[in-house]
Amino acid sequence: MHRRGVAHVITIAVDPEYRRRGIGKALLCTAMQLLADGKVSEVFLEVRASNTVAQALYKSAGFEQVEVLRSYYSDGEDGYRLSLRDKKKAREFCLYVEKPLDNAR
Repeated sequence: MHRRGVAHVITIAVDPEYRRRGIGKALLCTAMQLLADGKVSEVFLEVRASNTVAQALYKSAGFEQVEVLRSYYSDGEDGYRLSLRDKKKAREFCLYVEKPLDNAR
């Protein structure tokens, strides 16, 4: 979703059977393309403190932690708010994203 020049990634979910094929990267790149194209000035998202796999993906894309969200999730787990404003990083990350359907076969 994007409003007022900011895109908020609500969720990225990939069926466990299809993970490690670039689908998550492609989904993330879709939001990042809004930044790369100048349609928004920031992309942000929240991630569970325990989800180190997702955190690694987001950090590899250039996202930086901007806030700790205490007891953010309904089970009481903390979350982190991550943000990306760097158009160059967004473009560079998306250059290396393969078409996931090519890998799903």
